[in-house]
Amino acid sequence: MARADHTRPYGAQASPELVREGKSKKATVPEEPLRNTPRLLRFATILTIAFLVSSACAGPAGTPPTPVVVGEGAGENPSAGTETGSTLTDGMPPEGPRQLIRADFPTSIAISRTEELFFAERSGRIWKADLSGGRPKGDSPLRLVAHFEVSTEGERGLLGIALHPDYPQTPYLYVFLSPASKPEAGEVHLLELEDATVVRDSVIVEFRSGRGCCHKGGRLAFGPDRKLYVTLGDGQIPTAATDISDLRGKILRYEPDGSTPKDGPFGADSPVWAYGVRNPFGLAFSADGDAFFTDNGPSGGDGPRCCDEINRLQSGSNYGWPDSFGPRHNQGLAPIWHSGDSVVVPTGIAVVSSERFGALSGAVVFCSFAERRMFVIDREGRDWKEGLSTPGRGPQGCSLDVKQGPDGRIYFADADAVYVWG
Repeated sequence: MARADHTRPYGAQASPELVREGKSKKATVPEEPLRNTPRLLRFATILTIAFLVSSACAGPAGTPPTPVVVGEGAGENPSAGTETGSTLTDGMPPEGPRQLIRADFPTSIAISRTEELFFAERSGRIWKADLSGGRPKGDSPLRLVAHFEVSTEGERGLLGIALHPDYPQTPYLYVFLSPASKPEAGEVHLLELEDATVVRDSVIVEFRSGRGCCHKGGRLAFGPDRKLYVTLGDGQIPTAATDISDLRGKILRYEPDGSTPKDGPFGADSPVWAYGVRNPFGLAFSADGDAFFTDNGPSGGDGPRCCDEINRLQSGSNYGWPDSFGPRHNQGLAPIWHSGDSVVVPTGIAVVSSERFGALSGAVVFCSFAERRMFVIDREGRDWKEGLSTPGRGPQGCSLDVKQGPDGRIYFADADAVYVWG
């Protein structure tokens, strides 16, 4: 099984660089490769193009560029020049989002109560950024935690991370990846940390994700029941989604040690929590216990190009795939929102509960890989209006993941950077 290489040298790769206020340097990561890509291309094709462009612009032998932390007040504003970049109503931040860290395809974000921001790059690296400002003068705020050997074919890669609910008292970081040694598999690793050093790396769950290029899922989240939830796509085998004995096309639920809880809806030996999903790229729990996940609709080979969904997660539910999706829903639990005949490619998702965003309190926000911006809806799927100049639409730049931090700010990522809003 693949293991993290915690001592791997990076050759000519530079150390993490802090860009001082007023001295912002040119980004060392590639230009956004998706800006002129047709919206209706299938997600795997877009993802592969983005990764190839990233590799071409990297250092020796395709080494990804080192992330750069942008100093307070520096960096680009993804909403500059747009209505969503300014104060619109009471209960909204006075300024739009700003670039926080330049990174190489940051697929997933996790933020601790101690103001540590972890982010995963699809190429296999995990970084920790200290947001507290309490480090010694001259110390870099960015530390490399681990570097895994992963397959990045199709929709594979390092796809998801989550912190244990008791972090840092229980210093565990959970990772979903596609091991380079077994690209037909998916693995969940438990990393025990001491500061930014991995002292133990265990594979606690292994999946058969299939040899097909796509539909790998890969998002992790802890629920209010303190169980670990995992999204797994159908692996381009649509019939797997309704086969309870096959873990593909499911939302799965595990104990923090990777064992199967005994109170699952399909028996004590099954980790399946919900089924009938195609390719879920986002999963989030609200402060009051609601759960939502994103699911990508068909892309031409397995149905019309359409019908991306936001679903409310409920134990034992069937979400209809492959026979029912979007406006063509005819069985199982209906989505709270769907894209109709448009292609949105929803990815990361979060539920807002921050006083910094009083006008968005209770809203469901999610990223769009196709439109590269944030969507904002209520829990019934209607466009959110309060605090926004365009109902249902938030700032640009939200294409891969979004999280609300313990500080109340909203953090989100695109192919080039991690941003902070609020």
